[in-house]
Amino acid sequence: MSLHKFQSLIEDWRESVVGNLEPNEADKLAEYCLHVSRIVAYPDLDITRNLDKIDFMGREIKSSNKELISLRPTQ
Repeated sequence: MSLHKFQSLIEDWRESVVGNLEPNEADKLAEYCLHVSRIVAYPDLDITRNLDKIDFMGREIKSSNKELISLRPTQ
């Protein structure tokens, strides 16, 4: 990898990840991780599309947990 390409990747990381970090912002962790993945290994990674997939999976899990809770015996 050329020095120019490496510097470009570092600048991309600074702009899309580091520049947006704020304390106690755990809800953005997936987005930051996807940006790092895009920069390091998957240059064509669609961040928005993958965040939508993650949100969908989260809603499905939340929904399935609600269904399971109603099946739990009362104490």
